[in-house]
Amino acid sequence: MIIGAPRSGTSLTSAVLSAHSNMSILDEDFHGAALRLLGTKIPGNKLCTPNQIDFHRRWQKFYKLFRLNGYLRKRLGYQFPRSRLSLIDYAKEKHLKVLCVIRDPIRSVQAISKRERVSERISCNYIEKTFSIFDRVLSETYMDAAFISFDRLISEPEQQCHKICEWLNLPYESAMLDGPILNQRYPSSGFDITKSAQSKYPESMAIAESSSLPHGRMERVIERYNDFMNIAL
Repeated sequence: MIIGAPRSGTSLTSAVLSAHSNMSILDEDFHGAALRLLGTKIPGNKLCTPNQIDFHRRWQKFYKLFRLNGYLRKRLGYQFPRSRLSLIDYAKEKHLKVLCVIRDPIRSVQAISKRERVSERISCNYIEKTFSIFDRVLSETYMDAAFISFDRLISEPEQQCHKICEWLNLPYESAMLDGPILNQRYPSSGFDITKSAQSKYPESMAIAESSSLPHGRMERVIERYNDFMNIAL
């Protein structure tokens, strides 16, 4: 399972994995089709958190009421997962390996705000709830979790692909470097290093200080992000 906040690099990561001959990755399937794939390839699914999949909650029929109203969908829709299965549901069916995608939170907040046309406060909610899900995944012994940095992936693609394959007990394949071309949502001729935030720590803190969010909120998000970076592949 590939999870992460919207605009954090989940699409690129899943495209990279799908290029491997031993992987079969679905893009945002909400009905558990990955559990029914035939053949010997490792099945997978990419879903965003928390708006598409949650740790323990799954889609309920009354959630549709929130999605029918544009105002509520923009401001509250992310709190109601669209997947009919939760991460726990998947773990009950199969041995679940969860690849958590992280990106510099400042850039994530900016990207979510621009794409979804929501405030920084709501965008930060996405990140905070995603990090809470990551914490739950890490705490469960029956889930095998790993973290991949979007910034490292586009800066050091071959090295990161090697590490992903090692985690999956698969041989590395150079075809994975064609991931950007195979990315159906955001196709690109290659890994766009201009989107990387390798100078993330001082720059992010400076931007955080100028943010419209309450004092200390973004700093706490960045601190948790740094914790995940320390254990990332």
